[in-house]
Amino acid sequence: MAASQARLMALVARKQDLELSLAFIAQARTALAKTASGVVSAPPSAQRDAALAALLAQDRALEAEVRRLNTQLAGVQAEIEAARRALQNGS
Repeated sequence: MAASQARLMALVARKQDLELSLAFIAQARTALAKTASGVVSAPPSAQRDAALAALLAQDRALEAEVRRLNTQLAGVQAEIEAARRALQNGS
């Protein structure tokens, strides 16, 4: 029983860690969008195009990280539910 409770606590901590990481990424993507809107307002040039391409690449990398973290989060949430059921059945 104690091991199940410890496992549940570890899973909840992992879930919170993943959610915090997702929040930080959302914040970073918002900052990138603000930067990109400033770059877009600049006169067209090769330098502007390169800056936009770099920002887009960063955003795509963050988007991929969001997908990866969401996949992990779904798995952790499923494990949390299983651990809760095991605790309920054990008591």
